[in-house]
Formats: sequence, C-alpha cells, structure tokens
Amino acid sequence: MLDDRCRFFKEFPHPDDKQRKELSRELGLEPLQVKFWFQNKRTQMKVLELIDSDHHIFALHCTACYVLASC
Repeated sequence: MLDDRCRFFKEFPHPDDKQRKELSRELGLEPLQVKFWFQNKRTQMKVLELIDSDHHIFALHCTACYVLASC
C-alpha cells in the first residue's frame, strides 16, 4: 500500500480531488487520509532537502576552513 502511494507521489506530488478519490478507493482509505499523507510527504521531502543542503554547506565551510588553515 505504501509503495503505491510513493510511486504515485513521484509522478503526482499534488494530486487533484479526482486522483485522491481514485487512490483512496484503490487503497481502501478515506480521501482525507490520502490528502494528509500527501501533505505530510511533501513536508518531509522539503525537510530532507533542507537537511541535505545544510550538510552540503557545512562540508563546503569545513573544506574552506581547512584550505585557509593550510596556507
């Protein structure tokens, strides 16, 4: 069930009412449950992108500090 939602999310991160109703019928869930799952998944993806961005910035900062200290 979760795999179905994840595959659908990759194609349609913002499903419309019709898509949510169809997916909820296929999964045996209420349309509101599907709506909240997609909202939560979008939020989770944004947080993961921010964390990844922060790690990248931190790595660049550490590299720059190392290079400057070596001079």
